[in-house]
Amino acid sequence: LNRIEEVTKAIQLLASNKVPGDDGFSVHFYKTLIDTVIPDKLLKVYHKTKERGPFPKPLNFSIIALLPKPNNNLLECSSYRPIQLLNMNNKIFGKILAGRLDVTIINRQRTNWL
Repeated sequence: LNRIEEVTKAIQLLASNKVPGDDGFSVHFYKTLIDTVIPDKLLKVYHKTKERGPFPKPLNFSIIALLPKPNNNLLECSSYRPIQLLNMNNKIFGKILAGRLDVTIINRQRTNWL
């Protein structure tokens, strides 16, 4: 990961309706500040992570929330669906890696038959 363009593109690709994680920073926050120092700062965090190992715990924290399914008995566990709320920096990093895997694993020149 060495390009600001990858970070900027990943931010642009985030769906605007995503709920923020524990840090409270929304997609709107990142998209509003996309032309500032945010991509550069994220790139530095990703480089440090690559050097040292996994994301620091505060950045890698997630929340599991249970959303009730409509018209179900709320006393039953099956009446809920779990969602995981990740911090946006993790989602951005994941988009960058997914984009790289997409290019590596699925060669676009060979997908005409798919």
